[in-house]
Amino acid sequence: MANSSTSPTAILTNLLEADATLATQEAEITIQLEALREKRQSLKTVIDLFSTTTAPATSTQAATALSASKPPATAAPKPTATPEATAASTAAPEPATAPEPTATRGRQATKATKKPRQSRNWQDYLQDPFRQTSLPVAITTVFQQQPKQLLSVPDLINAIFTAEIPQDVRNKARDRMLNILSTGAKDGQWFRGKKGQYSLTKAAAEGSR
Repeated sequence: MANSSTSPTAILTNLLEADATLATQEAEITIQLEALREKRQSLKTVIDLFSTTTAPATSTQAATALSASKPPATAAPKPTATPEATAASTAAPEPATAPEPTATRGRQATKATKKPRQSRNWQDYLQDPFRQTSLPVAITTVFQQQPKQLLSVPDLINAIFTAEIPQDVRNKARDRMLNILSTGAKDGQWFRGKKGQYSLTKAAAEGSR
């Protein structure tokens, strides 16, 4: 008599258990990865802050040093106060202060016309309520706000990310979100409906089929 442990049913059960274990491990690694990315993003924000606050100070110091190094203007002695000399002095008075250095003006103009950065990381385009959360938590929050609604991936992207997100970055976020939604559906966090839609309510998902 064949051993029951090697029957097709037992093998299928073992495979399903292994798949569930891998799904759980994948979700845990995903959460850890999101946390690391958030820490890195926070570090980048601090670096940008220091870069922004130190640049003007450097420009001011350079302008001050350049002004201090310029010798003061001295008036030439006037041998005779003729009408012609008086008229020339009145028409073209010497500036009281040194002109702003060209290098400083160039840096200020560059800063004023600098275009907004186009980041390649979808974390930089999260809306304010989700900037301090991981993507799985953000998805869960949106589902909890609309528990009886069927939400597609575009619906979730529009709710979580800003409208300025570039198309290629949006595609990366979509692929990441599809993986999270698939894992969450297997774990029973939400339910899959038709046409790639999901809902926090099982009745809503089954009603769409």
